[in-house]
Amino acid sequence: MNRAVATSAKPDRSGKVEILIATAQWWPDVGGGLSRVATDLAYALADRGHSLTVIAPTANELPAHETHDSLTVHRVLPRGHLPATIGDVVFGRRFGRRLSAQSEIVIAHGPSPALGVARALPQLPLLLVYHAPTEAELEIEMRSADMPWRRRARALALAKLTGEIERRAVSRATAIVVLSDFVRAALEARHQFQGRVFQIPGGVDARRFAPADDRGLVRRRLGLMPEDALIFTARRLQPRMGLANLIRAVAILRNECRLVLRIAGDGPLAPSLRRLITQLGLDDCVQLLGLVPDDELRDWYRAADVFVLPTVELEGFGMVTVEALACGTPVVGTPVGATPELLTPLDPRLLAESSAPSDIAAAIRRTLQMPEDGFRERCRKYAMERFSWEVVAKQWEDVVMTVRGTTMPSRSR
Repeated sequence: MNRAVATSAKPDRSGKVEILIATAQWWPDVGGGLSRVATDLAYALADRGHSLTVIAPTANELPAHETHDSLTVHRVLPRGHLPATIGDVVFGRRFGRRLSAQSEIVIAHGPSPALGVARALPQLPLLLVYHAPTEAELEIEMRSADMPWRRRARALALAKLTGEIERRAVSRATAIVVLSDFVRAALEARHQFQGRVFQIPGGVDARRFAPADDRGLVRRRLGLMPEDALIFTARRLQPRMGLANLIRAVAILRNECRLVLRIAGDGPLAPSLRRLITQLGLDDCVQLLGLVPDDELRDWYRAADVFVLPTVELEGFGMVTVEALACGTPVVGTPVGATPELLTPLDPRLLAESSAPSDIAAAIRRTLQMPEDGFRERCRKYAMERFSWEVVAKQWEDVVMTVRGTTMPSRSR
């Protein structure tokens, strides 16, 4: 695939920008960091006066088209027929042509919709948000999954195809945004991208994710005892998330203090995690909550004494980390992926030595011993200053304005 290198004109920073967003996930249709960033970014740019058209996946019982002021969402990328890896290229191209209207720039979350829309609209600058190396994510999940060899072979082929689509999407990008140093390094290790790479963190709605006026009332509503220290996490139940290590860490700590662990999320590991909880004799203090509504998730953040991110592989950013901090809750994390970048500037004691249960337990112990009120205020202030959309949206807007002013030469499709 041949593509001429884009040349940059002086950025046009005037007025409203017509933006087309193509995304593989949309909140609240699908949970996860990518969907949260894609959705919150769209609304943040709309709040700043820009006009946005969003191409997103279909979702059961949700409208195919909806408009919120200057933001219109089209849920048109089919789910359930072709694998999304392939389908988002095909239908991203189709609906990119139909819905681009007066768009001046494309922002894409996910390589498949990025490639599809870029093929449909080669004349528009493409700002690719590179959340994580997608082939590596799929290979990690596949490696740890229990599946028949035929299904594993198909999954491996799909992972390789995803990697090729990512390479083509990167090659077509005018510029790329990464959320962390870790993801920047992953991008550089896998691709020879010649354009500009901007680093901007994910943002958090600090008005929504905020400490409770009455934390005790929130805890009572969730059925917590006043004397129990609440350890909380929200993760997909997959091996790379390290949840078995967190449960074992709680087994180490349970004889030292009264504590309970609540885990929000679902996934293929649910049965084995339940067995582990029973084997360790933790049925009275560890509970899998399954998927929880967004408002309830916020209450769990607020109620927790410590939020834990026990990841063992590939943490591209960690939106749950900044959401918990914005609620005033200390976060303990493992030294994996971008987590050290987020936690070390706040307090190095929050970072576990490794993802081993004993090291996670030690970090939780240290954090529980910190003076509660003063440190919770520090967590909130840190999140507000670094990650609130009031701060982060301006950085994104500056990049959009810069890339919008890029003159695109002709290129092959």
